[in-house]
Amino acid sequence: MTVSFNKRLGAATLVALALSAAGLARAATLDNPGFESGLTGWSTTGTVTAESTDVHSGTLAAVLADDSSSLSLTLSSAIDAASIASFGFWARSDAGLLSLVVLNYSDGSSSGTDVSIFDLGNSSWTYYDLSSALAAGKSLVGFTLYGSSAAASVIDDVTLTTLTTAVPEPASAALLAAGLGLVGWRQRRSAR
Repeated sequence: MTVSFNKRLGAATLVALALSAAGLARAATLDNPGFESGLTGWSTTGTVTAESTDVHSGTLAAVLADDSSSLSLTLSSAIDAASIASFGFWARSDAGLLSLVVLNYSDGSSSGTDVSIFDLGNSSWTYYDLSSALAAGKSLVGFTLYGSSAAASVIDDVTLTTLTTAVPEPASAALLAAGLGLVGWRQRRSAR
């Protein structure tokens, strides 16, 4: 006897729901991270534009003209640094990439990321990971990128992803066990 497609699908769906509830899925948390809607959602100072002439992906990227330019994003809600899976951006510049990156936390504090993490004069697109710069035990509420006096900086595809839940809840583990048990029961029953 074979198990019907609908019965297999039901068991597989139950297992998939349990895995998702157990916190193994990741969710993006930024709006307009690739500047495809121009600078919508971002705050700027100085000369910052959304241009199509030099992009990492998509059709637009943000260009910070010089060190009087900045690009800021305030998150819709604070995110615990421990739950951030990845955080960074793609950038390039013909001379000095950025002068500073400032991370803002829910307790009102901020931390400036040392400019030495950025390669000066990197003319090819490079991903800059800010995950290790996050302050442990704090919650991120926003960040600001400051341009360089040496040349314009082009920023694209900002990433900030989080783990939906770091540790499975007992109910999720029970749901996963039930799904796996159902799969095993169905396979055993079909072997008869």
